This record gives sequence, C-alpha cells and structure tokens, in this order.
Amino acid sequence: MYVIGGRSTQFELSIVQRYDVTTKDWTPSCKLESPRAYSAAARHGNKIYLIGGISNNQPLNSVRSFSPYSDDETWKVEKMMPFARRNFASAVHDNQIFIFGGTGMPKAMVNTESTEVCLKSVQSFLPDFQFWQNHTDMPIEKQFCAAVSFGDRIYVMGGYSNVEGDDLDTELDSMHSYDPVLRAWKAEPPMPTPRANFQAVAIAGRIYAIGGMSGGLQKADVESFDPTTREWRIEPPLNQKRSAFAAECFNGYIYVAGGIVGSSEISMVECFDPYSQRWTVDSSLPTRR
Repeated sequence: MYVIGGRSTQFELSIVQRYDVTTKDWTPSCKLESPRAYSAAARHGNKIYLIGGISNNQPLNSVRSFSPYSDDETWKVEKMMPFARRNFASAVHDNQIFIFGGTGMPKAMVNTESTEVCLKSVQSFLPDFQFWQNHTDMPIEKQFCAAVSFGDRIYVMGGYSNVEGDDLDTELDSMHSYDPVLRAWKAEPPMPTPRANFQAVAIAGRIYAIGGMSGGLQKADVESFDPTTREWRIEPPLNQKRSAFAAECFNGYIYVAGGIVGSSEISMVECFDPYSQRWTVDSSLPTRR
C-alpha cells in the first residue's frame, strides 16, 4: 500500500511511503515533484493516479501517475483536469476515474468576484485516451464527501454543502447513486450518522462508511450498507476516532491510516476483518499525516 503526500504540522508533504502488509515494514518510495494535500489517489490498471488538491494553499488541476511495477520511479504528467479543485471524492469505475464535487473555480466563473465555490460538478478521466469528460451534476453541491464504486453504480455520500439555507459546518447524511451509462442519479437510504471528511470502501458485498466528522466532532463510528437490501447496519467502531485519513482494501481487509484527532495528525494504522468484525492496530506511519 502507498501513502502519498498529505499534511503534517500544517504543511503539505511531497513524501511517498510504501507499506508491506506481510512484514509490517515501511519504506520510502518515489517523491512527488512538489508538496500536495487534499488530492485524490486512484488505482487504474498498473498505475496510481494523483489528482488535484492543493500546494502552498493553491488549488491544483494537475494529474500525475506512478507505476509501482516500473523500474522508472518517477511521477509522470497526465492530462490536466478542466479546472482546479480540491476536497472532492473519487472512484474508479469501468476504466474511468470519476471525481465528485469539492471546491474549485470552473472556467465559466473566472473573472467573477468569487474565488472558490462548492461544486456539484462530476467529471471522469479516461487514462487510456488522456481525455476528461463531463457527467450529470450531483443533486446537491458538496465537499469532503466520499464515493465508492459498487456493481454498475457509484455511491456518493455525506460531506458538507453550502447551498442556500445550509450551514457549511453541518454534515450531511444523504446518499445518492449514479449510473454512468444512463448518466442518472437516484436517491438512496441516508446514512444513520451524518458525516464529512470520512472514507468509504466496498468489500465483502457491503459499502463501509468510516470515521470522519459528525456534529462537529471527530468520530470512530462505522456503518455499512448492503446495496441489494438497501439497508444500513452499525459496525464495530475504530479504535481511534479520526477525520481526514486514508482508507483502502487489500487482501480482504480494510486498512485505515493516519488522519487528524483534535487539531493534530496521528500515525496509527488500523485493520478491519469484515468476517470476524474486529478492528486491530496494525502499524504506525513513519510520518504523522
């Protein structure tokens, strides 16, 4: 597993670290050419893609890729996003990398008084063709939401929204699913716990919503959704509450790494077995982020 960039003590990082889940060892990997945080990382084919985010507190539209299986350990330049954005969700589906919402500055709004706005924009990147395309907007603007591909749909949930009448600091419980073929959205059962700045993964036939912010506080709560029955259930909580962390599935387990508790970054890595229903402390990041 790879942990890429992020923030530590309020500064963006360019370091990349690789974790061997068998030996529990961390080793340095190919550094980014510049520090970056609030990006999206996505695995497509034999490459890892890093999309958007911020550097020196400025939003980015750059895209980079790295092949862990190549002898050439450098990040390659990919087709830029149509406009800079950060705080968005991403999911890989049908050979495309989708991005949802976040904050950014669409070209149509350049030269207005606004700087960055909360987005409902949906776009996808086709790496094989170096092409970005627009999709149907989400039903609501949101940032710090989560997205996960399951079956023939992509599920987008939670986050913050700044539409009129809403408080940006109020987390959302809403979930919608997107059909990329029909380009249509459908309302799904809301999460039991409103949350933002969290992570979602799909494993063992379920979608897991993990940690994040709820009620203005960091949480350890975990819930899972069965897309077949369309029902949510409560899962065992994390050992450590956290927000702004990374999560990934590997070899049938969920791994959660780093994040923020209070106002400080942490290094704890946890592992969840969906079958034994148990979280265990697995390791620690070499760098808090």
